[in-house]
Amino acid sequence: MPFAFILSIIIGIGFWIALTIAISFRKEDPDFAGNALGFATGFAIASFIFLVVASYDKVEEYEVGIPISFGSAQDEVGPGIDWHAPWVKMVRMDTRVQELTFNNESRIEAQAQGGGTLNLDLRVQWRIPVEGATEIYRNLGEDKEIIANVAVVPAVRECPRNATTGFTPEGAFTDDRVEIRDLTLECLRSEVVGFGIEIPDIFLGKVDPGQAVRSEIDTKVAVQQQINRAAEELKLEEIELQKQEVNSRQAAVEAFGVSQAEQIVSCGGVPEYNEDGTIFNVTPNEACEDQFPEDYLAWLFINKLDEVDGLTIVTEGLDASLLLPTGRASVAVD
Repeated sequence: MPFAFILSIIIGIGFWIALTIAISFRKEDPDFAGNALGFATGFAIASFIFLVVASYDKVEEYEVGIPISFGSAQDEVGPGIDWHAPWVKMVRMDTRVQELTFNNESRIEAQAQGGGTLNLDLRVQWRIPVEGATEIYRNLGEDKEIIANVAVVPAVRECPRNATTGFTPEGAFTDDRVEIRDLTLECLRSEVVGFGIEIPDIFLGKVDPGQAVRSEIDTKVAVQQQINRAAEELKLEEIELQKQEVNSRQAAVEAFGVSQAEQIVSCGGVPEYNEDGTIFNVTPNEACEDQFPEDYLAWLFINKLDEVDGLTIVTEGLDASLLLPTGRASVAVD
């Protein structure tokens, strides 16, 4: 029963006593009766205030309220102000997500396929929903620790053991962790639903298959990494060979083009025209009397002269005797 309601009763008793005294002494001692009546008025006001205070409760956003009337739990109420009879006690239960952590000494021990032992680190989230909170209170009470130990912890100890039996230690340590986590979560939700508890999520941390299995897995991982590196190197070599092949083809095409150009220069060719009269291709003649014309050979000779070390090319009219000797001949160009 709320403390404010008890105070309102006590103060109400004081009101009736003071009122009785005021009525009894109103003729014999009017002044004393007046004072008693003043006390009675004060008691009445105070009793009313405490009665109002006892008639409502505020339930926070993260809580659910369970009204208790003469020891009987009523339907739960959500967040906000709840008006009720002044003798009703409001029990508040936290609806926020709670977390249980199982690691180190409290980690979960499970069996893998083939008899291997797995040690799992696990974090489990659980909460009390608004709907159904009264039933949880009736069955388990309002203490969060008791609720967790009765409804959640036994399931957490059991479900991972059922989830890991279909997986090898190596798989549980590497690729099968997500599936083990999903199976464990599904099992937990089915186990606690009878208590009205919700399991929003779980987090599977470290999965320890033992030192021997870890060493074997590390060795396999190292070998696989070497295989991957070798495959990558082979792929790079193939790419390099492809580049070389492309370059060779390009060089062959260029060489063919140069040979065609030289053949055209040497022997001439047959032009092919676009519709607008422009030349788009020249087919070289297959043979001619002279491999290279005299003019073309002279042009090649002149273009190569500037590559000869010490050779000076002068124009017509310049006295070559004015040039310093270099040990090589000078050439006058007309």
